[in-house]
Amino acid sequence: MNRPTDEQWAEIRERCDKATEGPWKIGRQSPNGLNNVGTTRGLLTAQTTDEKNAEFIAHAREDVPLLLAEINRLNRKLAMLESRALEPVKDGVDMVHINHLYELYLLAKD
Repeated sequence: MNRPTDEQWAEIRERCDKATEGPWKIGRQSPNGLNNVGTTRGLLTAQTTDEKNAEFIAHAREDVPLLLAEINRLNRKLAMLESRALEPVKDGVDMVHINHLYELYLLAKD
């Protein structure tokens, strides 16, 4: 699987921002056997015959923003580690430290 592009990340964030506010929940099953997913205020968001899909849809409203925030946090950390790994070597820094920083830099590039 390829890494998402900056444009794809922006599209995911935009879809997330435009979605009906949560939390969402699985409501009563309708007479036709559909699992209703909606807001806690009663706005119907989706219907599906598969209860596992209903659970996934209901949790997506909180899960996706949480995952996006964690991705942002990790990307900032990787950028910081990468910049530190590229800093010029200063007097008194041992080779173990230098090798560790270089390994972190290589991991951040992947």
